[in-house]
Amino acid sequence: MLLVSHPFGNPNSYEVALAAQQADLLVTFETCLYDLFGKRRHPELNVGLIQCRSSRELLRLCATKCPGLTATGRSKSAVDWVGRQHDRSVANALKSRKTKAVWVYEDFAHDTAKQARDMGMTVFYDLPTVHYREAAAIARSETSQDPTLVPFWASSNEPLARLTRKQGELDLADRIVVASSFVKRTLVLQGVDAARIVVLPYGAPATVVKPPTRVSKKSIRCFYAGNISPHKGIHHLFRALARLNDRSVELTLAGTWAQGFERWLRNRFPAVRFRWLGPLSHSELMEQYVQHDFFVFPAVQDGFGLVLLEALSRGVPIVASRNSGAPDIISEGRGGFLFDAQSESGLSSALETAFAAYGRLPELREEALRTAREYSWGRYRAGIRACIENHYSVTHSPPAVAL
Repeated sequence: MLLVSHPFGNPNSYEVALAAQQADLLVTFETCLYDLFGKRRHPELNVGLIQCRSSRELLRLCATKCPGLTATGRSKSAVDWVGRQHDRSVANALKSRKTKAVWVYEDFAHDTAKQARDMGMTVFYDLPTVHYREAAAIARSETSQDPTLVPFWASSNEPLARLTRKQGELDLADRIVVASSFVKRTLVLQGVDAARIVVLPYGAPATVVKPPTRVSKKSIRCFYAGNISPHKGIHHLFRALARLNDRSVELTLAGTWAQGFERWLRNRFPAVRFRWLGPLSHSELMEQYVQHDFFVFPAVQDGFGLVLLEALSRGVPIVASRNSGAPDIISEGRGGFLFDAQSESGLSSALETAFAAYGRLPELREEALRTAREYSWGRYRAGIRACIENHYSVTHSPPAVAL
């Protein structure tokens, strides 16, 4: 009864499809490419239930490998060119699909959702990011405090047509599924009925690994992985570390820099020492977690942060802002430490608390591992099935009879 559509595939979309498959509900999983050179796949998904539309995505991927066209292939317009065509194709295919509901994702769902609603189907809308108006408000707040950040935020500005499409997708959804209470809060602030929103945190990697025991206590090793940009609060982290002025702290960053942001940070905070590993493969990233004592995630806006659960699955406690999925998976001092986003004093205090707790790092590691085991992908799939079942039990329940 359920069609799942995601043009590019990602871990959570595969898990949604698998949840439906395990419940004998999956009609098709619609995507562009599947099992390409061992990537974009899930070992448990039935390939007979997967429908691919590959031509545009293959062209885009080829462009990313061609000198002179790499930036074009990775651009938002190229991604949109692929995703919008996928959305139109799935919408057209719905006319011949025997399904009662669709599960679709932000930015590439409007046509499918509209066709589904026209045909009387249920629309489950998966939103991995904060409401676009709240994201813009956070950007204005950040840049008003420091106008030199404007160039790094401007790169994320979206055209009016895409923002209009986002709003249309939200309006068409029967249920909006988000990964964190933070995202739900941004939706409610923008007038979305809380009763339409379901919070389902993502899952941790299946293999939970206990990190090696530290021998040296000469320094405290902190790690961050992800896009290295103001959106992730990296400037707040550098400011907090500069305030602490603790030479025993080693900071390691992995990921891709926002253009010009590294130079901005080095000029602004010359006393903060760090090393940059560049973009890492998933296996390289998982290896780096266990080489560090704390994972820092100072995001000013993040829909969840899968890296949080990845770090916890390696026994690494987290220091994370509340503008992420962290408050949904840890409590203060158990598996990590929380602070209010956009607050250098709050971040500094959280770091000081974490560093002061270094002596009980083995206990924090055990808490991290227990949390990762609790927030498994199996738990996520159970939540997906419950979301579907609860929707139909509520919407299709018989009316109450007045006595």
